[in-house]
Amino acid sequence: MIIRETSLKVWTVCLFVIGIWVIMLGVSTSVSAQSNPLVIKVEFAVGEFNAKTLIDNLGKEYNLSFSYSDNVLENITISINKTSQISIELFLKEYLKPQGVGYDVFGQKIVLFAIEKPLQWFTISGYLTDLETSEDIIGATVYIADLQIGTVTNSYGYYSLKVPEGDCNIVFGSMGYSELTESVLLNDNEQLSVKLQSKTYEVDEISILSRINNKFLESVLINQIKIDRKSLQEFPGLFGENDALRNLSILPGIQTNELSTSNINVRGGGTDQTTFLMDGATLYNTSHFGGFFSIMNPDVVNNVNVYKSDVPVSEGGALSALIDVQLREGNNKKWQVKGGIGIISARGLIEGPIIKDKSSILIAYRRSYVDNVSKWFMADSDLKDINFYFYDANFKWNYKLNKNNRLFLSGYSGSDSFTQYTHMKRTNYLASARWNHLFGPRLFLNTTFNASKNNMTQGTQDDNELLYWLSEINNMKFKSDFSYYYSEAFKCSFGYAGTVYNIYPFSLLTKTEKTITTRYQSSRDQMLLNSLYYNQNIVIGKKLGIDAGVRATYMVTEPFSDSVIGINDLYWEPQFRISYIFNSYRTLKASFSQQLQPLHQLPVSTAGISINRWMPANEAFVPQISRNFTVGYYDDDFFGFHLSSEVYYRKMNDLIETMQDVRILNTDDPEQYLYHANGKAYGFEFLLSYKSKKVKGLISYDYSKTLWQNDALNLGVPYPASHTREHSINFSGVYYFNSRISASATWIFASGIPFTAANGKYQVNGKTYLQFDDSKVNTNKLAPYHRLDLSLDIAGKKNDDRRWKSFWNFSIYNAYFRKNPLGVFYFIPNYEVEENPVQTLNPGFFYLYQFVPSVSYRFEF
Repeated sequence: MIIRETSLKVWTVCLFVIGIWVIMLGVSTSVSAQSNPLVIKVEFAVGEFNAKTLIDNLGKEYNLSFSYSDNVLENITISINKTSQISIELFLKEYLKPQGVGYDVFGQKIVLFAIEKPLQWFTISGYLTDLETSEDIIGATVYIADLQIGTVTNSYGYYSLKVPEGDCNIVFGSMGYSELTESVLLNDNEQLSVKLQSKTYEVDEISILSRINNKFLESVLINQIKIDRKSLQEFPGLFGENDALRNLSILPGIQTNELSTSNINVRGGGTDQTTFLMDGATLYNTSHFGGFFSIMNPDVVNNVNVYKSDVPVSEGGALSALIDVQLREGNNKKWQVKGGIGIISARGLIEGPIIKDKSSILIAYRRSYVDNVSKWFMADSDLKDINFYFYDANFKWNYKLNKNNRLFLSGYSGSDSFTQYTHMKRTNYLASARWNHLFGPRLFLNTTFNASKNNMTQGTQDDNELLYWLSEINNMKFKSDFSYYYSEAFKCSFGYAGTVYNIYPFSLLTKTEKTITTRYQSSRDQMLLNSLYYNQNIVIGKKLGIDAGVRATYMVTEPFSDSVIGINDLYWEPQFRISYIFNSYRTLKASFSQQLQPLHQLPVSTAGISINRWMPANEAFVPQISRNFTVGYYDDDFFGFHLSSEVYYRKMNDLIETMQDVRILNTDDPEQYLYHANGKAYGFEFLLSYKSKKVKGLISYDYSKTLWQNDALNLGVPYPASHTREHSINFSGVYYFNSRISASATWIFASGIPFTAANGKYQVNGKTYLQFDDSKVNTNKLAPYHRLDLSLDIAGKKNDDRRWKSFWNFSIYNAYFRKNPLGVFYFIPNYEVEENPVQTLNPGFFYLYQFVPSVSYRFEF
């Protein structure tokens, strides 16, 4: 009983204490609310209110005391979009502070006072297009001089720029177009699409190369070069064709093999280490006519982007360089016909709107006609049976669904064919579908699906039966790429890419009029790549730019491949670039990148229609990897010239070396003829360009040292790579006599390429093969290469009353008849001696085009 009474007393005391505490807490809260008027909640209706009237009403309704000068709230309007109940403090922060009104509390009084109005930023975005054709303008500049901020349009003509509130003058410009200035009053996000007027016949716009304006750091891709279609037409061409790829050799660090436009070497990389894209689809062969032309119809090319060493993380797949050829979209305003005819080929193009300003179509076709013309002059019936031609066909369609969505479809088909007693044919097919979507002014999405196919056939015709060999590579790629424009100082891109490769190394088939019979088929190779990537661009204080990114690729061959030893691994490709601007003209940049190449190319021939075999990476021959270091200095006002200079070093691992043994072509086990190799390349590049109203020109020089090493060749000692020239010099210039007539010249000098001389021969199964001394690899050199090309371009008289425009071009390739050796071959005659036959090796050299005059005519209406 005593225990229960004691417990009762204790609980009574506890409840009493808790009650007192609750009462004190309530009183404290009430006093606190009364002492801090900012926590009082008030209710607002929807509408626009004068700030002074609203504050006075709040004071009366909620018994609040405000103190302010009349000019503090003068001419301030408050817009409330929805009914809400918020605290006085939140109301002052959200509705008055952005209008330049600050606050403080003294006892029960809320004091309002003027403060500096916070700067508000808005996003202005849109597309830049050609005024006459409505085609997107890629790489155009968008610049605000007063704020020293700007950007460039992306690969689809889109730009996005974050700008402070108020008046601003925005300058839009691009090479070959007149600048346009737009005055804009920004008080909200705005879409501003602009059309630029082309400078068709003006001579004061003469830039050969376009490098991003260094007054702002839109990009610090140190090794990107952009060339537009107008610049491509100004330099001398072979057979009157201004080839988009052949003319790249005037740039430092890029060397082209004269026997094929596909054989492009960039900074010591092999020909297989450069990836070619056409509207995002991969090209495995870019040459025509035995390698003398590229498959790029000059009327269809919009511009060419070249990335030396630093391949963007959004693409990947190339160890040395990426060459991205972007095609025109077609005139969205009016129907046009263009064409041209030279001494080798003729071409035609038709383009125009399906729905004006919304949808357009472009169709182009080019074909050589040497085979048809030559038959008229040949008396020999055997020669008349020769069938030798190439063709290109391009198709492109686009449709603007609305301001946020655009669709694109494009396709390409091209082929080379030679038939007499033998049959050789190489064909490319490309197809691409693309969707552009704007989620808002800052987020841009480009989603593409494309497919590529390349096949090579060669064989012999016997009566009605064709026995031929077939090799094929194809791939399908899906890519979804996001670009986010937060501000001029902060941009990023990210996305996913998935690619499936199918490789059929060789098949032996018989074709008659009715049937195709497969006699033998090699094992199929297949590979799947899944890649995620992210890239970030940051500008600090308008002086320092940092560009960093990474690509993660998961490579799988084991479940798919019939022949190779499987691989199932994750690979990383980091990149880092830094740029510093000393002033509006001078910039210093440095970069590091690690790049991965999942395919190996096994070259068999380097002359004529090259025969190559592709092989996916496997456990025995893992993916090629390179690590690239580059430092560059750029000066846009170097005594009136533009100066560009770069030093680079590349370390390459897991390369493949061959001695060009033809047996790798038709074997299920090519690895027995391959060597594991590593390499390094280092060099210096220099470019000096000049422009004025009458003259433009450039001088380029590059020094390149490329060494390969493997334990099986040259006694393990590094040896010069067989695909590079140590020194290369180019002089190019254009002189404008007037708005109709211009003359251009290009002089090229390059060191001779190294080669390994054969020291014998041997026979296997009745076939003769050359024998090389493995301890003396590339110890010989061809003679230096040099030539002069001249060109004269004459436009028809300008007549505003008619749409027809015509252009004549007269050119001379190798004007002073230089006999340049390009390769080595061997005659193997038989000599019969009394008992044993003896065969000797007689080396000879390949020569090409000692002097080629040409004339071509092009038109448009």
